[in-house]
Formats: sequence, structure tokens, C-alpha cells
Amino acid sequence: MIQSLAKAYRRVNEPCEAAEPRPYAPLRKMRANWSFRRGSIGLIAICLLVLASASVEQHAVGWNELSHFAQIRAFANGTPRIDRWAHTTGDRAFYQGHYYGDKAPGLAFLLTPVYWVSRHLVIHNDSYGQLHLMVLVGCGLPFLILMLLAWREVEARYPGTGPITAIMLGLGTILFPFSTTLFSHVFSATLGFAAYLLLRRERARGPTADRRGGLMLGAAGLLCGYSISTEYPLGLLVVGLAVFALWRRQPVRAALWFGTGLLIGLLPLLAYDWWAFGSPFRLSYMYVAANDSGVLGLGLPKLASAVKLLASDRGLFVVTPVMAAGVGGIVVLYREGRRLDALATTLVAAAYFIYNSGYYLPFGGSVPGPRFLITMLPFFAVPLAAAYRRAPLTTVALAAISGAIMATATITLPILSTSASTRVWFRMLENGVFTTRGISVETYFAFLALSLIAVAVATRLPKITWPDGALAAFAVGGWYALRTAGPVLVQHDVVAHDSWGVITLVVMMLALATVGTFLARGHKLALLAGVPLVALALPSLDHVGIAIALAAGAVALAAGAVALGSVLRRPHPLAL
Repeated sequence: MIQSLAKAYRRVNEPCEAAEPRPYAPLRKMRANWSFRRGSIGLIAICLLVLASASVEQHAVGWNELSHFAQIRAFANGTPRIDRWAHTTGDRAFYQGHYYGDKAPGLAFLLTPVYWVSRHLVIHNDSYGQLHLMVLVGCGLPFLILMLLAWREVEARYPGTGPITAIMLGLGTILFPFSTTLFSHVFSATLGFAAYLLLRRERARGPTADRRGGLMLGAAGLLCGYSISTEYPLGLLVVGLAVFALWRRQPVRAALWFGTGLLIGLLPLLAYDWWAFGSPFRLSYMYVAANDSGVLGLGLPKLASAVKLLASDRGLFVVTPVMAAGVGGIVVLYREGRRLDALATTLVAAAYFIYNSGYYLPFGGSVPGPRFLITMLPFFAVPLAAAYRRAPLTTVALAAISGAIMATATITLPILSTSASTRVWFRMLENGVFTTRGISVETYFAFLALSLIAVAVATRLPKITWPDGALAAFAVGGWYALRTAGPVLVQHDVVAHDSWGVITLVVMMLALATVGTFLARGHKLALLAGVPLVALALPSLDHVGIAIALAAGAVALAAGAVALGSVLRRPHPLAL
């Protein structure tokens, strides 16, 4: 008894460890409510951006859209043949005296019930109204789903950055103009990205072999199969996702679930090929005259095509420079230890870039940007968020330029002729010439403004550092130099029939990447190396020799500045 009382006395009188101060209970509640409100405002920002996209009824329509629309109308009439509408489009297949749509049938199968209902209920009397309805369901709705998926995926890794990343991805890339046109890329990219996220969720559950995991594998396979039924090049992504799904100690069960879903998703394509061409293994591309070169239009990758995809008048880094921040974000992910995110984005981007470099028509016709690269864009959501956390001012500056270009292209002329310059967009904007119908242009810009205001409210104000400010200034200047010099150097090769313009652009992009890397690592003096690159922004500079010398000089100055900075920071041996 006495010993028990002594132990109790010692416990009471023992010094307690200092507890961490906890915020006042009402303050904690206010913080939680404000965090919830930020998330809600972020979702509102995403919805407002989708409304801006949905308010645009494009009046300028290209062959690709009309081919999809002809396919939809043919299916609604119970036939795969588009003879009745063949005169409206040049994107068509010819087989045994009849015309067929040359596109994969997935999007048309999805939209045929919508078209049938709208036609019988007289929702739209004119063809433009019916086409716009197809765009809303087949492109606008997947665009919303894709941004929500990106928002959720980013929030899971970097809380608080989901809304601004989704807006940068949605408005700052070619996803935005393509969400207003009847192309199948946004829909197929959404299917492929959703399949990838499903496989990530299934993998995160561990090695447990239960029914729920099997259903997730089957659903991912189904999405993969239907993505191929919608857009043939999605086969590249599906091969990678299949390897990811089966990369485990016991792959047989996963192969059964994933393979079954994949086969079900491919059934619409196989059925259409049998219906139209008499065999489930005859693709429509086999009967398109333009695809005679190589294998269905594919050949070996070409350096000139690769450079044009990045640095020509409508190259990826010219019309959407925020993608350069996404590439830098991959490096940030790798250094943070998020190797799977970095590896997935790198492999998908490399696969589609190499494929696109070998296609006979790299940009795919009259488009605002390289449309065959759309599949890889959702995978840059997490890298963009990583770049924003590391260099917020640089990422937002590049995203603002990208958003301004894409918003202008969408409201003016997204179906831009291959012979026209992208500067046409801003000339049309200045002159008040738009190719939209329906809701006024003011409504479109009002939705955009409200979306940007909402995402600004939903995002915490980041901390701006000196290296970030220097990198932002260099990034904007480098983009302007590339935008000015890129088209000139590409045109030089066309006129001179050589490759010095492409070689110059390669050296220039390497110089920009080198100086940007040194600045990102905190070498302040490397900013001086950007001075020679400023001359590349002069419109009158079209001599490739001078351009190469300036780019090489920038690399040399960057290396010298870094070396000098290291010497200056090194402590003197005689210093106390």
C-alpha cells in the first residue's frame, strides 16, 4: 500500500514535457473553414473556365471536325458510309466505291445517341447548332473531367496547388482551343489519363488480390481499349500502361482482368471495321491516300520535324511556353524523390514526341498547335505543380503568356491554315474579328476573368525569391527570343534547302536550357549569359552563323559566370 502511494506521488511530481502550443479552438475552426472555402472556390474557377470554353460556338470548321460529324450522321442513319456528306470533308477513306470516315469510331459512337435525340426533339435546327452540341458533350465534358482529375491528383501531392495547376493546364495549353472543336484528342486523352490514375490507385493498395483491385484493373483496361477505339495513337500509351499493370510478382490475375477490360473497350473498333470494311482488322487509315508513305503515314523520326514541333511558329514552346516550366518540373520531381511521377511523364512525353516526329504531317493540318501531343499534356499536371512550388513567379509568368495566346486563338481562329502565321490571332483581336457564334465575346471574356479571379482567391500567395525573379525575367525574354527567331530560322531552311536553321534552333534551345538551369540553381551571375540571347529577338536577325555564335556565346558566358561565382564564394585560405 505504501509503495503504491509512493509511486503515485512520484508520477504526480515528475516534470512534464512541454506540450506544443495548440491554436485556439475557434481559430482552428476558422482555418479549416477557410481551407474548405479555398477548395470550393478552386472548383468554381475550373467550372467557370469550362463555361468560357462552352460559350464559344466555332464558325470556322475544318475537315477533321466535319469528318467526325459526317460519321455521327451516318451512324444515326444506320450506315458506316458517309457518301451523302463526303463533299464536306477531305478527311475520308475510300473503299470499294464508297466513302467512309477515316477517324476511329469511338467519339462518333458516343455522340450518335446525342445527335439522334437532338434531331428528333428539334433541339437545334441548323448544322452549326448540332455540331456545337456535339462539341459540348464530346469535348467540353471530357475537358471538365480532365481538369478535375488533374486537380485531385495534384492536391494529393501538393495541397493548395490543385486549382491553379488545373487552370494552367486547361487554359495554358492547346487543350483549351481543342475543347471547343470536334476533335477526338481531348476525349481520348481523358480516357488514357483516367486509366493511368486507376492503375496508380490499384498499385497503391498493395499486393492484395481482391475483387475490388480486379475491378479497378478491368476498368483501366476498358478505358484503355476505348481510348484506342477513339484515337489510334493511344495505342502507344496503352502499351506503357499494360506494362505498368502487369509489372508485379504474379501478373496472371492482373493480365486477365486488364486484358478482359481492354478487349471489351476494343469491341466498338473491331465491330466498326467489320461493318465498314468486312474485317475487324482493317483500319480506316489503310484506305486513306495521304497515309501511303511509311506505315500508315509513319516513318523514321526527323530532326527537322522534332525542332518544328517545339520552336516553329506554332511550336509547343512558342504558343504554350508554360510547357517549358513543366519540363523543369520533371527535374524537380526527380530531385524530390517522386521518381514514378517523373518517370511516367518522361516516358509518355518521349514516346509521343518521337512518334510525332516521324509522322508525315507533324502538326496534323490546320490547328493551333501540335495536336498529336495532346495525349501527354495531362501527365504534366504534377510537374507543373512541382515547378510552381519551386519557382512560382516563373511558372505563373509563362502560364500567363500561354493563357493569353490560347484564349486569343480560341476566340479568333483556332483552325489556322498551315500557311498562316499565329500573329493572325492578335491582328484579328485588335480588329474585333471573331469566328464565333451564339453568346457574345464579352460573355466569353467575362467567364475567363471570373475564373482567373476565383483561382487567385483560392491560391495562397507564394513567397517570391530573388532567383525566382531572375529566372522569370530570363524565361520571358528567352520565350520572346525563341518566338521571334524560331519561325525565321525554320523559313531559312525552306528557302535555302539546308538544315542550318534547324541546327541553330537546337543550339539556341540548349543555350536557353543551360542558362535557365544555372539560374534555377541560384547562380546569379548566370543572368549575364542571357544578354547575347537578347539579340536573337531582333526581327532583322536571320543570319544563322550569327545566331549560332550568339547561342554558343551565351553557354560560354553561363559557364564562366558559374565558375567565377564559385571562386568568389570560396573562402580565402588566409581568411581568419
